[in-house]
Amino acid sequence: MKNIMDMSYEELKKEVTEVLGWERYRADQILDWIYDKKVTEFEKMTNLSKEQRKILSENYIIDFPELVEKRVSKIDGTTKFLWRLKDGNT
Repeated sequence: MKNIMDMSYEELKKEVTEVLGWERYRADQILDWIYDKKVTEFEKMTNLSKEQRKILSENYIIDFPELVEKRVSKIDGTTKFLWRLKDGNT
């Protein structure tokens, strides 16, 4: 399965149009659900057809890195994050 979060905007548009054969604006709809509406399940993306949601669920995942640690500097307020990737590396 391909992770939507591993794709750039251009890669997702290409995936949607060339691989899936859908209209280009579908990429914007998917990203709107993920980033604006904080939805990470294709089944909840109701402006996509049931068939499109099924295809996405069967072939793609939405997987974010796991936040392991967040540090804020007491000196200047700089924030640093440590993320765990799906391969276990940080």
